[in-house]
Amino acid sequence: MRRVFSGKWKYVLLLLVAFALIFTAACSSKPRAETITPNHENQKDEGNLNSGKEVTQEEQGQQKEDKEVTNKLVNTGKKIAFVTFANPDSQQWQKLAENAAFRVLKEAGYDTENTEFKIIKEDDATKVGEVTKEIMQFSPDLALIVNSSMAIPLANSLEGAPFPVVIPSCREAGVVDSSGVAAKNVTGVNFTPADIMAKAANLVSIVDPSIPKKTVFVVGKYAPAKYPKEMVEGQLKAAGVELKAYEVPETEEELYSVIEKYENDPEIKWVIYVGNFVRLKDGTIGNLIDALTYLRENSKKMNIALVDTMVKNGAFGGVTVDLTALAEQQTEVALRLLNGEDIKNIKIEDPKKVYIYYNKMTADRIGVELPLQAIESAYRVYTDYDGNYIGN
Repeated sequence: MRRVFSGKWKYVLLLLVAFALIFTAACSSKPRAETITPNHENQKDEGNLNSGKEVTQEEQGQQKEDKEVTNKLVNTGKKIAFVTFANPDSQQWQKLAENAAFRVLKEAGYDTENTEFKIIKEDDATKVGEVTKEIMQFSPDLALIVNSSMAIPLANSLEGAPFPVVIPSCREAGVVDSSGVAAKNVTGVNFTPADIMAKAANLVSIVDPSIPKKTVFVVGKYAPAKYPKEMVEGQLKAAGVELKAYEVPETEEELYSVIEKYENDPEIKWVIYVGNFVRLKDGTIGNLIDALTYLRENSKKMNIALVDTMVKNGAFGGVTVDLTALAEQQTEVALRLLNGEDIKNIKIEDPKKVYIYYNKMTADRIGVELPLQAIESAYRVYTDYDGNYIGN
């Protein structure tokens, strides 16, 4: 009995061991439950953040691409009538002005390659009707007139057109209302600061305070619109200077006669010259350098110019607007209009950069000593007639 009983228990024990082994093997074959530690949690969160960053960067990249496409779509098909001055004497600085205008457009992200330009080169204000017709037929989104002798008559001709016109001489053209904004569709900048005549007078008084407060204004045939007599006289009067005469020689020969006339006038010690782009009697365009050579060889007056080139080539001194900067300034106005800004939101401004010049060789020639105050006030002092200078 004991042996049988003992054998049974052995059999039972063997079965229990077998079941235990089978259970253990079964448990060991199951996947382990993952233990999440704080570090693991951070790793999982960082993974999610990185994934989020990738998505954000992709979205930002897509948004940037969409924005670039939008800019191109906005600018594609724009039409700009670009009017510049073609007088041989002004080609160098005019090219600088043109380049400045295009640079402003490009730097602002404007798609110039997909913009249609109608570039008009002119040198005669009598052709305003032809140029107006050409612009109207082109039907631009905007007309940009850069440093042109035709700016004022063209602005008057295009006033009321179904597109904005940007010019460099708003005050002079009379297109500004009492609030300082465009009266109609013509805007831009002023060609000269409101105190340019006062600056010219001060340029002389710094050198010699005893100089009489009386002068003559000589302006070339194609520039009177930019320097109307009423404006010149009013500014000089405000500066305490009397305007004895306002001369407009139409030919180079007439210019020489004017120079001689006031050279023999003891009452006049200084004369203001500007825009002497005159023609000869046969109708051909006169050479500015020839005119300035005549001026420096035949005049002992303190001749003040409102054009840098004239000081470089022989005028005693000058107050001049940086025409390249002026082109940039008015192109910035054009950009605002091309981007949809209301013309009535744009207040017309004076030129931002106006400089004082002297020519020491001319000062020495006419027996005038430039005081230190004059030299320090100058942006540039030319030392000869070949373009050499001290200063900026």
